[in-house]
Amino acid sequence: MPSAQDTIFNEAMSAVQAGDRARARDLLTRLLKTGQDNPEYWVWMSAVVDTTKERAYCLNQALKLDPQNKAARRGLTIMGQMTPDESLILPARLQKRNWQAKLMPADNELASGMAPALQMGLMGGGLVVVVGLVLFFVFGNFFKPPQQRATQSAARRWPTETPLSTQMVVAAASTQAAVTTGEPTPLWLMLDATYTPTPLYVNTPHPASVSEAFKYGLRGYTRGEWASVENFMKQVLTVEPNAVDARYFMADAYRMQGKLTQALNAFNDIIKAYPNFAPSYLGRARTRLAADKNAVAAARADLETALKKDPNMGEVYLELIALLIAEKNDKEAEPLLVQAARVLPDSPMIFLYRAEINMRAGEYELALADAQRANQLDMTLLPAYLFMGEALHMTGDLDGSRQALDIYTSYVKDDPRAWLWVGMAHESAGETEKAHQAFDEALRLNSRLFEALLHRAQILLVEKDGDGALDDFQAAIRLDSQSFEASIGVGKALMLLEYEGDAYVQFERSQVLAKQDQQKAELMYWRALSLEALDENVAALREWNKLLALPADSLSEEWTVYASQRVQALASATPTAKPSTATPTVRPSETRVPTRTPIPSGTPKLSGTPKPTRTQ
Repeated sequence: MPSAQDTIFNEAMSAVQAGDRARARDLLTRLLKTGQDNPEYWVWMSAVVDTTKERAYCLNQALKLDPQNKAARRGLTIMGQMTPDESLILPARLQKRNWQAKLMPADNELASGMAPALQMGLMGGGLVVVVGLVLFFVFGNFFKPPQQRATQSAARRWPTETPLSTQMVVAAASTQAAVTTGEPTPLWLMLDATYTPTPLYVNTPHPASVSEAFKYGLRGYTRGEWASVENFMKQVLTVEPNAVDARYFMADAYRMQGKLTQALNAFNDIIKAYPNFAPSYLGRARTRLAADKNAVAAARADLETALKKDPNMGEVYLELIALLIAEKNDKEAEPLLVQAARVLPDSPMIFLYRAEINMRAGEYELALADAQRANQLDMTLLPAYLFMGEALHMTGDLDGSRQALDIYTSYVKDDPRAWLWVGMAHESAGETEKAHQAFDEALRLNSRLFEALLHRAQILLVEKDGDGALDDFQAAIRLDSQSFEASIGVGKALMLLEYEGDAYVQFERSQVLAKQDQQKAELMYWRALSLEALDENVAALREWNKLLALPADSLSEEWTVYASQRVQALASATPTAKPSTATPTVRPSETRVPTRTPIPSGTPKLSGTPKPTRTQ
């Protein structure tokens, strides 16, 4: 009796022969979970993955397990990653047979006769047939016209994402780099089992004449093959023009293909004919938002109507919660999360949304627990890594924060807020150069990101780049004129540039923004320094004494010691020289959690600010 692994492997080979790469990939993934030391599994997995990087990874894994594996060596040679080996070149006669076998029309006799040959090749050494087939599946795409390859590449979805959840983010790899390729390991290889799409809401019996078309349409829906969905559902509707489920799936296929006018008209027609059919309101809400991101009110009305029609439709809760969170309306989102959890108790999105709400509320421990739970439920859900990185940073685990953020930014390279958090993690760890690079990347993606400007300006002060710091602080003030950190920062930059008079004026302007004792202490410290630089010693002495009179918990030990030294020096008849550390490093008085504001569609060019003239 064949083992379970043999049975799964046979099914995988049948799927390969049938051209069902998704099913073959799923079956081979299961085999690799229990048999990662089997090189043939890796060879065949290389035949059904989507990208060159993934193929190279799989073939290199096979080669590590079996350095003489001819299929793996030949594949890597064709990819240009190995020096050609004459012994691996197939004779022309055998090459022709393999190509002919693939290009011949498939029939039951051919399919039934091929599987044993493949199995014999894998188990008993018939590598010629196996190598030929694997190489065709792996590299056949390279022999197609460039336009066709580009079209196929653009249409790939890896791994398959949940069609009914626009909030789901998936990725093609993890940060565990392959030793031989230097590329990330696909995340799906780390899963206990591949994820399955959300169960479809509508799925009713259909006449035998169109049942197959409906079945293939559903299969395309779960795979994201929207043109196929549209085609098969049209076939169903020619026989069953009033089939509401087929109409819904076709309308949603329009939406996913960007045919928004057709989708909106189709959903409107369904609602007119079937006003109690809840999914159509969900589809229309999504279509409206896709057509106009500002159509929030209309979309929300549709989602609320859908819940009235069916209070147990979990996807509607998730869409409505996403809208509310985007508007920072956490108060209304929280009770909906409770209701959604009753309907979808194992949805990672519920925990992800809770993590965002808790982060915004400053409940970092709760946010961390929720983000970790979302990650456990779906390790391919990338925003969970972002929230884990943020929460770990705020709870003091800088190493953990950097690890989570590195995973996120290895996939999502265009999220400026993520690079901001990466920079803050490095800055807190004293890794100034890496922090500077991360803030540069954040500002390259969004030059109006206030927190990134503020943090980069602080680093530029440490690096003694007064002009750069002044530019960043002034840009930050233009974004938030009430920011104490940005206002006093301008004064610090002016001090570094030796414009002490302008610096003193700026510190005076900052006085109305100092609300906390620590901010007042920082302001007095810098104002005293500027007065001494202007030889206004009497005024400076008053400022140092005012600083020492503040509550002790608002002063650092360094400030207290330094202020005491300056009071003694200025009060004496013969002032002593200033200590060598006249300007100790001052960190921002407040750690601000980055705001979750949308990135502006247009980034206005910052106007130049003339360099201030030095006050004599």
